[in-house]
Amino acid sequence: MYKANPINAVMVTYWDGKEIEKGKEKVFITDLSVNEPLNILEDYDLRSVIENEGFRELKQGYHLLKFPRKTKNAGAAHCILTIIIFNFVNAYKTKQGRELAQKGVRR
Repeated sequence: MYKANPINAVMVTYWDGKEIEKGKEKVFITDLSVNEPLNILEDYDLRSVIENEGFRELKQGYHLLKFPRKTKNAGAAHCILTIIIFNFVNAYKTKQGRELAQKGVRR
């Protein structure tokens, strides 16, 4: 039987040492514990980085929404190959990836 998780909220009323105007507070909805609300804000900050730098790059930079054919198998293959190439490219952006690239294909 399905059991729903409780939904919690964190309302930001102060930011950068300033009180936010009433009615303009930011509210973050989550199924995580809100005993330490600053952790929720950090998690959402990381989520925005993933969405903005990862998903947007996949959709726009790697043309994930433009499939070569409109069959289920072609779409799935395109998505999988796109994600593999995305991860491959990002691996070479790291310091360790650049060092490996300098050693050549035999490495």
